[in-house]
Amino acid sequence: RWTHDNGIELKLFNPQGAVRRSLDRASTVCDFELVSEVDVLRFLGCHETQWSTDAYVAA
Repeated sequence: RWTHDNGIELKLFNPQGAVRRSLDRASTVCDFELVSEVDVLRFLGCHETQWSTDAYVAA
């Protein structure tokens, strides 16, 4: 509620199964956005070319 009242978006990255199920049950009360790893990397300012290069180097 506080985040909504203050114009703040709450995003969750990769919550564990139990947390995800709890959020699903609470979805009528709370509005959470579950984001992917790609979304997190974009938020951090990483470019897609870095993702593929880093994955290639790590392999």
